[in-house]
Amino acid sequence: MKKHILLFSLLAFCLAACEEESVGQYPTDSEAPGPVSNVVVKEVFGGGVTLSYTIPDDPDLQGVMAEYTLDTGEKISTIVSGYAREITIEGFATATEHEATLRAVDKSRNMSEPVVAKFTPNRAPIFDVYETLTITSDFGGAKLTWQNPEMKDIIVSVSKPISEGSDVEEDVENFYSSAAEGEGFVRGFDAVPVTFNVVISDQYGNTTDVKSQECLPLYEEKVPSTDYWKRWNGDPVIPYKQYSNSYPIEKMWDGIKMGTSGDSKNMFHLPAGSPFPVRFTFDMGKVYKLSRMKVAQRALGWAFEHGNPKRFQVFGSLNSNVSVDATEPERQWIYLGEFTSFKPSGLPLEQASPEDEAIANEGEDFTFPLELATEVRYIRFDVYETWGGTEMVHISELEFWGQPEGYSAEGNKEEENENE
Repeated sequence: MKKHILLFSLLAFCLAACEEESVGQYPTDSEAPGPVSNVVVKEVFGGGVTLSYTIPDDPDLQGVMAEYTLDTGEKISTIVSGYAREITIEGFATATEHEATLRAVDKSRNMSEPVVAKFTPNRAPIFDVYETLTITSDFGGAKLTWQNPEMKDIIVSVSKPISEGSDVEEDVENFYSSAAEGEGFVRGFDAVPVTFNVVISDQYGNTTDVKSQECLPLYEEKVPSTDYWKRWNGDPVIPYKQYSNSYPIEKMWDGIKMGTSGDSKNMFHLPAGSPFPVRFTFDMGKVYKLSRMKVAQRALGWAFEHGNPKRFQVFGSLNSNVSVDATEPERQWIYLGEFTSFKPSGLPLEQASPEDEAIANEGEDFTFPLELATEVRYIRFDVYETWGGTEMVHISELEFWGQPEGYSAEGNKEEENENE
């Protein structure tokens, strides 16, 4: 019995060893290919270069490999097909001389003699982005803007001292972007001075210096809606419309988001048949200088499609006697900003990632331009485009933030002092 067990164990071992054979073609020879030649710098760009070369005359050639070390100390190896005549290497930080070792590799995994190429790339794009970075005070925190003309993947990291005068930092926000013109907002801060520290990094671990800016966040609060907002159509050019009695405008401020409640009818739904822009108005019941908003979409399988707003404008007024057709300045709507919805995944219509679904339900954030901020009570939406191209606009929930009528930072400080 013991002999049978031993034989079985040896057989199992042999089978396991056979299963661990390497994947790919078996080596057919041990003859190394010739080296690449005529290596020249074809293109120089931010953080890297493209090298061109002549391949060796070897029918067994598999590809060309480049090995190099980044400024961070990380060693990189990249390979291109034997049909290629150039190779791109990138990830460098500084515009100083670097080098890469090129080797031809054949199908038998033999490597040629190394050829060392020296080159000087342009500095990494993050440093150009850094020079354009601005940090300014904004509602509830700060606004960051930057230019990224090469549209490289970057990370803009914001932190602040954990307490005044401390060298210990706490993370505030990270913005991931490849847009040519980027912006980000940090929110949730009281109206007291705070220093924000910002660094920009890339996927290779390169980082810029820290840019610090003391900001005075502007006070904002959530605009009460459930007990104050109401249906209003004082503008004679914009009559009230709804798809049916099941989808009145009041559902847009009832505090219930469709994806959370599971109620497929919990939304304001406008009817079809009207050309863009599709308009609607309402009364906030209170006067506010608006700072930002959240637009929760029709969810439950409808994220970023059908009548969910994609591009729209918002207007406001203090005067109930207002009209789109008015010529008198006091009766004209005040432009508060234009906004475009962004689908995080970038997936085609009728496809949505879990992140898309979550943002559609929770509400997409939009910021009112600070330079256009003014006190308003009556609100008008002009929807110029929906995600599905339909004029049947629908919104599950709308939320605003801003400063209440007559808010004064100095007056607020005096009130705080009196309460101490």
